[in-house]
Amino acid sequence: MSSTNETCCVCLNKVQNDILFGEMMTLNEINAHYFCLLSATFIEQTGRMQGEPEGILGFTKDDIASSLQSYRSTLCYLCRRESAAVKCAEKGCERSWHYPCGTVSGSCVTEFTGQFKSYCGKHFKDPNNGKKHQDNAYCLICFDVITSYDPANSIISSCCLYASDYFRCFNHKQCVLKYTKNAGNDSMCINCIMDLPEYDYKLTKEQWQEEMRKKGIFIPMTKATWEQGNYFVDQVKQKLQRHIIGRSFSSLSEAPAVNEDKKCRSRMSGWQIHSYSDNIGELQYSEKLKKPVVRKPTELLIKVLASSVNPIDVAMMNGYGSTLLNTMRCDSSDIEFPLTLGRDFVGEIIHKGLEIKSSDYKVGEKVWGVVPVHHQGCHCEYVAIDSSYVSKKPENLNDIDASAVLYAGLTAWSGLFVTGQLNGLIGGLCSDGGGGNGKKVLVIGASGGVGSLAVQMLQVEGVEVGATCGTDAISILHNLGIQKVIDYTEQECDQLLIQESPYDIILDCAGKGSEYAKALPWSFNSYITFKSPLLKNFDSHGIIGGGFRNVSDLISSNITGNGGVKWGYFWPAQTGIQYLKKLAEKQKLLPIIDSTFSYDNLPAAYQKVQDGHLRGKVVIDFNKN
Repeated sequence: MSSTNETCCVCLNKVQNDILFGEMMTLNEINAHYFCLLSATFIEQTGRMQGEPEGILGFTKDDIASSLQSYRSTLCYLCRRESAAVKCAEKGCERSWHYPCGTVSGSCVTEFTGQFKSYCGKHFKDPNNGKKHQDNAYCLICFDVITSYDPANSIISSCCLYASDYFRCFNHKQCVLKYTKNAGNDSMCINCIMDLPEYDYKLTKEQWQEEMRKKGIFIPMTKATWEQGNYFVDQVKQKLQRHIIGRSFSSLSEAPAVNEDKKCRSRMSGWQIHSYSDNIGELQYSEKLKKPVVRKPTELLIKVLASSVNPIDVAMMNGYGSTLLNTMRCDSSDIEFPLTLGRDFVGEIIHKGLEIKSSDYKVGEKVWGVVPVHHQGCHCEYVAIDSSYVSKKPENLNDIDASAVLYAGLTAWSGLFVTGQLNGLIGGLCSDGGGGNGKKVLVIGASGGVGSLAVQMLQVEGVEVGATCGTDAISILHNLGIQKVIDYTEQECDQLLIQESPYDIILDCAGKGSEYAKALPWSFNSYITFKSPLLKNFDSHGIIGGGFRNVSDLISSNITGNGGVKWGYFWPAQTGIQYLKKLAEKQKLLPIIDSTFSYDNLPAAYQKVQDGHLRGKVVIDFNKN
C-alpha cells in the first residue's frame, strides 16, 4: 500500500491501492477512490455512461459535491473517524464505515452489482453455505497460505462447492481482485477454464462474474491485459505442476498440504485490536498473523523476547491520538486496523537489511528498541524496525529489566533534555547529558515508570532532586538514593514543597496537566507535563482545528504569575537511546518492575496498567509459561 499527496474526498484518506480501493480518480481537482464512489450509499451516479463517460465514469462533480453533507459527520464504526460514506444495507443497522477501513479489516463487503449494497461484518451472510477450507490451505492463484476461514476474504466459486475436494479450491480475495483487474471481461473460474475432469458442474463466464461481484469482487469492463488469451491459464498450470510434484495434473484432489516449514516461516503470533474500545477484551490473540519482513536496507527483523505495557498502549486502545496517528500512518503506508500495540522491547536479530554492517549488528545478537507510536507495535512474536530505533542491549541488564527502560526512559530524557533544556539548547542533540549541577528539580509521581527513571537520570547529572509519591512508594525512592521524598497524601505536603521551592524544573509524571500548574503555590521556572492536550485536541477538532486549539491552550497555560508551562513527549531518538544505554552500563539506571506477565496472559497486564497506581513498569515475558 502506498500513499500520495492526493486525499480521497469521500473517505478523507491518502492511502492508495488500485487493487483494493480502485484507482485514485481526479475530476476538476476532486480526487476519489473509484471503489469509494461505487460503494458510497449517499452518492448518486447521474452522469452519462454510454460512449465517452461523463465525470468520473458517470459520477459528476455535482454528484460528489452535493452528497458531502449527507455523510461527512458520520463516524466509521471501525476507526471512529468522520466521513463514513458506506452504510450497511441490513434493515435497522446503523453501522457506517470508510470503504478502505472495511476492506483492510476484512469485515465488510460491497456488492459490485445491482444496487451496490454493502454489509457490515455482523450482517454479511456466508455465501458458501457453511462450507469451509482447511486451516492453512493454499490459494490456487498465489500458492501462499490461506489461514483461518473468513467468508468475506476466502473466495470460492459455487461450481467448485460441488467438488469432493472443494476445501482445496479457495483463493485469497486480494488474489482474485488482481486476477479480475488483469482479466477484465475474460474473467471466469480458474478451475472451469482449466477444464479439470474432477469438476463436472461448471459456470459460464457471465455466471461466474455475477457471483464474484456479489462477493465484493470488482470486475472492470475491459479486455484482458495479456496478449494471448490463455496466458494466465498457462501460468497457473505451470505453478500447479511445480507444486504438485510427482502427480498428474488431473489429480488435483490429491495435492499435498502446504509445506509446514513454509507455513512457520510466513506466520507468527500476536495480540491485536480490531476497533477502539476501553474494554480489555478487545485484545485478540492469533497465531496466524503475517510475519513482517525486512523491506528496507536499514531495517532489522527481530524476534521479541520481552516487552513492556505502557499507559500509551491502553490510551491508544481507546482511540487516543487516532486522528493524527492515522494521518501519519498514511504517509508511512501503515494501516489502522487490525492494530498491534506495544512500544518497547528486547529481542534477538533474525535478519538484517543489506546496509547493516556486521560491525554494527549480527544475526543472533540481542538488542533493545522502541517502535514509533504511528507504527504497528511489538506485542507480537516478530517486529521489523529501522535500525535507528534500536541499539545493542546493555549486557548488565536482563531481558525483563531492559524491556522496561526505553519508552519510559526516552519520555523522561526528552522531557528533561529536549523540552526542559537541562543541558541547554544542545541537550537533545548529544548522548552525554550534563548541565544539572546547581539545579533543583521536583518530580511529581516519582514512583511510576517515567518518574522512577527520571530521578535516577537527575541524580547522575548532579541535580538536587525532590520527589512526591504515595506512602507505600517512599521506601522505593529511598532505595534509589532520593533523600527528599514527600508523601503527597500528607496534609503538610504543600507547605513542605513551598519551603523547598523555587524549582528550576517541575517534571509532572503523574498526569496532573497544565491546569494544575496554574494553581501551584510553589514557585518554579519551568513546569513540564507529559499530559499535554496535543493529541486529544486533534481527536476533538481535527488536524487544522486541533492545531489552532493547541496553540491557544499553550498560550493560555502560560498566562500565570508562575513559571512557564511546557509539554513533554516521547521522542524515539538514537541520542536518547545511547544516553540511557551508557547509564545502564555504568549501573546508574535500573528500572523498577511492578509486575511481570506471561505472553499468553497479556490482557491481564493491560488491565494492571489501566487500573493505575503502578510502582514501576509492567512487563511481558514472552518465554514465561
